[in-house]
Amino acid sequence: MSRNVTYSIKQMRGEEKRSFLKELKNGSHKAYKKLHNLYGKEIFGYIRSYFPFDHSTAEDVFQEVFITAYIKINSLKEVDKLRSWLYKIASRKSIDYKRKKAVEKKYMKEYGEQINILKYSSVEEQVIRKELFQVLNLEVSKLPNFLRDVYILRQYQNLPYKEIVDITETSLSRVKKAMKKAVQELLKQLKKKNIDKEILLK
Repeated sequence: MSRNVTYSIKQMRGEEKRSFLKELKNGSHKAYKKLHNLYGKEIFGYIRSYFPFDHSTAEDVFQEVFITAYIKINSLKEVDKLRSWLYKIASRKSIDYKRKKAVEKKYMKEYGEQINILKYSSVEEQVIRKELFQVLNLEVSKLPNFLRDVYILRQYQNLPYKEIVDITETSLSRVKKAMKKAVQELLKQLKKKNIDKEILLK
């Protein structure tokens, strides 16, 4: 989905982009409906990674993200930055909610649909695979905030490094170092649990 969304925005002509951003800034219901249709699903999926066991809170944060976008849209200068701008808002809102509500450090939902799980010949093997990913997700939740966000954005959201740089507002070298460090830390924790490191590649 994310690739198609980026493609559709990038393929807008200059005047079409300016018109869309202008409509958003003018509070057009049609423009905001289009915004929701373009990015709603992936933004909500990203928020759910913060609240895997609390659907209600995820929905609250999701609403807050688009309310904030509506209020602060005038601060956005380029429509090409719209996607990463929404991710920034979603990240900040999610972190704020976690702090306010003291949500337990269980971070990732089951990404069965997104992680391309291999098909197994028996139900038992599928259950084992699912449990392994739950262990991985728990370890991801224990990473320091920046390492965790970079890992999630890269590995689960499949965002290119350039977009992660925009979202985290830092340098490319720092993002790449954070990704490497996150993987190293996860490998260390998985080794302690005797879990095959190849799970990180799935």
